[in-house]
Amino acid sequence: MRDMKHLSKRLTFLIENEYEVSAAVESTGNTWYFMNRIIKAGVLVKAVNTLKFKVVNESVKKTDHLDARTLAEFLEKDMLPESQLCSQESEDIRRVIKSGAILVKAVVS
Repeated sequence: MRDMKHLSKRLTFLIENEYEVSAAVESTGNTWYFMNRIIKAGVLVKAVNTLKFKVVNESVKKTDHLDARTLAEFLEKDMLPESQLCSQESEDIRRVIKSGAILVKAVVS
């Protein structure tokens, strides 16, 4: 959480100083959370469909640092396959249903 606040402040600073800032995010369960935080700072964000982006998906050297560098290079060239994300409302409903299922499982177990 502290790191997200630091990132948000840094992004806001860059945008206020007229830097053009964009980001690419691998599509995961936390994509909406991350995207919402940096969109509020004014950043253009693309969610990447990693199943269609073989450069990262089939990388021999799989590290977050190398994946981030590759995403940045392809983002700069506008060559990233984007994921079709559900609406924020659908995501919120999905999370409530998932939480309910976890609670039921905990009570039944």
